[in-house]
Amino acid sequence: MSYFESFILGFVQGLGEFLPISSSAHLVIAPWFFEFHDPGLAFDVALHFGTLLAVVFYFWKDWHQIAKGTSSYLLEKKSEDRFSFLLLLYIILATIPGALVGYFLNDLAEHALRHPLLVAFNMIVLGALLFWADQKSDGAKKNLTQIDFKFAILIGVSQALALFPGVSRSGVTIMTALLLGLNRVDSARFSFLLATPIIFGACVLKSPDLIYAMQDPKAIFGIATAALFGFLSILALISIIGLFIWHPAFKIRIITLTGLERTDYAEVRRTAENILGSQRFGFLPRNNYFLINESELEEIIVNRFFFEAIKITKKFPNSLLIKVYERQPVAIIQKEDSRSLVDSNALIVEKLSQIDVTTSTKNNFPLLVYLDGISSQPEKDKQLVEGVLAWNNFITKSLNVSVINYVIETETSGMIVIEDGWRILANFTENREAQFTALNAAFKQNNFSTEGLRYIDVRYPGRAYWQ
Repeated sequence: MSYFESFILGFVQGLGEFLPISSSAHLVIAPWFFEFHDPGLAFDVALHFGTLLAVVFYFWKDWHQIAKGTSSYLLEKKSEDRFSFLLLLYIILATIPGALVGYFLNDLAEHALRHPLLVAFNMIVLGALLFWADQKSDGAKKNLTQIDFKFAILIGVSQALALFPGVSRSGVTIMTALLLGLNRVDSARFSFLLATPIIFGACVLKSPDLIYAMQDPKAIFGIATAALFGFLSILALISIIGLFIWHPAFKIRIITLTGLERTDYAEVRRTAENILGSQRFGFLPRNNYFLINESELEEIIVNRFFFEAIKITKKFPNSLLIKVYERQPVAIIQKEDSRSLVDSNALIVEKLSQIDVTTSTKNNFPLLVYLDGISSQPEKDKQLVEGVLAWNNFITKSLNVSVINYVIETETSGMIVIEDGWRILANFTENREAQFTALNAAFKQNNFSTEGLRYIDVRYPGRAYWQ
């Protein structure tokens, strides 16, 4: 093998390793195309060692952060470092299938699978599948914080297919990640990180051949060439991605909000801008058209403003349309010092101050005042709100009486305080029609004007107790 041949193969390996074009395939095709002897799999491993040096050199800060975060999480139990620990765990899991297949099928890959026609067929098939996966996964929203053990195992199984020349390791892992819903940027990043242990494992497996090959100055020259062009290809690819990530043309500048009736427009917009102004993983901007995670942004805004739901739509190249579905307030719940405007499901619409409660009550929202110690459960609260709304409708419309508040004394019943000081003891969730009938009869008898009477208990069917 000449230095020229070593340079050609190092060049091919360096450029092909980190692009979804299968460097192994091109290492088989290059000798066939240039009509020189195929140096074999051992020399291929030596060239892979060169690209291992390139990827470790380029991503050493990432690996240092992962190692530091994992150590901090395991030793100091810092919750903010849990992601680093899980990412390392997923990388290890995704490496295992490829390592096992490489160990047991090494001889098959070294001899039977290196025919140029088979390699060309694999490249064509994978290229078509990668194109299909990219189209099918357009708009994928998941990021690295949302992956799990199943994701890691499936990525690992797909990576094992890269043992076949013509099947690009980066191509097949990116394709699988896209099909599993991971966005394009994080799919590429996970594939890059996954390259380090799998290439290192291949070098260890073939270490005797690697040591033997490195005794030849031409192999050292090939390793250096692969390392140089591997680093340059990573740099170029990251720069191309960076063109789309950091270019101002793709920075979100226009945010359009629709569906807001009660919530302050400026406050919702300011919240969205603050979220988009932060970074992911410490360096990726959230306010880029290609990097926006719509589901993540939707979840944060919904929880911040207690919306029913929101729908975020991107408009190329720098716009967001946020459609808001507000919950419709029907009542106010007061528990100790906490006051909330709620919808018919007892879900919070808005947190209120004491002044807000007074204003909202004037707007005919019934006020439920929970006594201290009354247990609060979502389903029970929903039943109470439903019952109070029925009572409020009957009293204000049928009896034409204004209600001050509803005092919740148990999980089902309490006291209704009306404007002239009367108290009505009622069960809010059961036998409402019978209670309505008893109260209506008492009202028609004009007992509400009887001097000294202040309480009426209608909880017992067919009769009312006065006090």
